[in-house]
Amino acid sequence: MREAPPFRVLAGRFPVDDLADVLVEGVERRHPAMPEFRLDPGDATDLTAYLKARGR
Repeated sequence: MREAPPFRVLAGRFPVDDLADVLVEGVERRHPAMPEFRLDPGDATDLTAYLKARGR
């Protein structure tokens, strides 16, 4: 989706440390094209570490 920010810029636009909790609790549907999903805590930690590394 063109309107969605690419992962590589999320760390600069969103507090990534807060993102892990959101991903574990479940992402609410905020846009009709966005599916609801949850990650297990380990996957959420891995994803946020990746975003931090890419945001440098």
